[in-house]
Amino acid sequence: MDKEFETIGYWWPSGQDEKRIHGKLRFSPQQGASLELDGTWTDTLEELPREFINGLDSKGDLFTLRNCQNINFEYNLWGIPQAVYRVGQIFKGIHFQRKEDIRFFEITVEYTHLGDWVNLSGFKMPSSFSKSFEIGYKQPDELLVYTAPDWVCKIGTGYSANVHRFGIREVRIEESNALVIQRDPNSQEASLDDYFMEKIYALRDLLILATNSPISLLKLIGHTHAKETMQGQKLYPIPIEIFGQQMWPQKIEKIYPDEMLFKYSDISENPQNFFSSWFQIRQECKRALDLLVSQFFVKGYNEDRFLNLARALEVYHRLRLPNQELPEELHQARLGEILNNTPPEYKAWLAQKLAYSNEPTFEARLKELFNHNQFLKELILNIDDFCKRVKDTRNFYTHYSKSLEKKAARGAELYYLGNKLKVFLILIILKELGFSESAIRKIVQKPKINWELQSVS
Repeated sequence: MDKEFETIGYWWPSGQDEKRIHGKLRFSPQQGASLELDGTWTDTLEELPREFINGLDSKGDLFTLRNCQNINFEYNLWGIPQAVYRVGQIFKGIHFQRKEDIRFFEITVEYTHLGDWVNLSGFKMPSSFSKSFEIGYKQPDELLVYTAPDWVCKIGTGYSANVHRFGIREVRIEESNALVIQRDPNSQEASLDDYFMEKIYALRDLLILATNSPISLLKLIGHTHAKETMQGQKLYPIPIEIFGQQMWPQKIEKIYPDEMLFKYSDISENPQNFFSSWFQIRQECKRALDLLVSQFFVKGYNEDRFLNLARALEVYHRLRLPNQELPEELHQARLGEILNNTPPEYKAWLAQKLAYSNEPTFEARLKELFNHNQFLKELILNIDDFCKRVKDTRNFYTHYSKSLEKKAARGAELYYLGNKLKVFLILIILKELGFSESAIRKIVQKPKINWELQSVS
C-alpha cells in the first residue's frame, strides 16, 4: 500500500469476460489508482461507472478493481477510443464480483513505526565484531495481545531473505512486524469496511497516541476462505493484497524510543486489559479522539487547529464528566421561578435563551478537567489565567467579537497554546488507560512533550 506500481494486462467489467480490453493499471499511495484502457466497453462518449472491474495481468495475477469512475474518454491519433478510470480499491490475487463477496476471516496490517513500538526481533547479534562472529535469526512466535468475543489481535513477525548462492558477498534478511486481526473460527467472515471502522483505524489511533507521531498503513493483506490452495492435506488461504489511496500520506521519519510516550514493553504485563480499555475509550469518546488524532495529519490554519483541539477537550468533558451545574430538578425549579416572574410576552424568548443554562461554561469545563487530573496542575503556573486565556481565544476565533480581539492569543502564542491543549488531552487519556500519575510525570519529561509544554504559563 505504501509503494507505487504499474502493471499491464486485460480488463473487463465483472461478469463479462468476453469484453476483455488491454490496458495499464497504475497505483500511487498519494494519487491513488487509475486504469488506462486501450479501448472502451461502450460505443458512446459516456462511459458508465463500474462498481467492479476484473483483470488478469501479464504475470498471471488476478485483480479486482472496486468503485471505478470514468474520468476521461478520448480518441488517439489512430482513431482508437481510450478510457481512463479512477479506481477506489485494488484487490490483488482474487476476482470479486459483488460487494457482499468482499469478506475476510483475517486481516494483517503493517503500520509505520509499529516495529519501533513493539521492538520484537528474532536477530541474535554478537556482543562484539572481530574477524570471526555469528549472527543468528529465529522467527519470533506470534504474541496474543487481545481477545474479544468474536475476534483476536496478535502481533506477528515476518521476514524476507535474499541469499546469492554463488560467490556470496551479501546476505540480506529484512524483518517486519504486523498486527494480525483474526475472526473467531465459529464467526462469519467480516467485510473490509467492518475491519477498518472497528479495528484498523482504532489500532492506528492507538499507535499515534503511543508514538506521538502520525501513523500510516504500509501493507494490508486479507485472507478469505473463498481463495485457498491445497498443500499436502491442508487448505491454506492465498494472501490477498489490498491497495487504496492513503487519506493522509506521510513521509516516514525515524522515531527514537525516548520520543515515544510509551512502548509495548510498558504495557506488555497485561496487554488484554490495556487494549480492552483502549477499545472502550475509543468507542465512548470517538468524537473527541477523532479531533485529537486529526491534528497529527492535517496541516491547516493555526486558528482552526486551536479550535479543533479546544473542541476535543470540550467534547471529552461532555462525555466523561457531569454536563450540568445543578441537579435537573433544582434547575427546573429555578427556571420555573424565573419564568413565573417574567412578563408573558417575553417568556418564550427567555425560555429559549435559557435552554442550555444548566450546562457548564467552556471555562468551567477546563477547570473541572484540571480538578479531576491533579497532575495537570503541576504544568500550569496560574490555572485561572490559563483557562481564561484559552476561553477568550476560543470565543474570539469562534465569534470574532471585537471586544475579545486584544484578549486572544495569536501567532506563535496561539500555536503553542494549541500544543498545550493537545498534550493535556493525551495525558488525560493515558490516565484513563491505566498509567499512574508517576508514570505520566516521567512521560512529561520526554523531550518532545517537554518542548511542547515549555511555554505554558
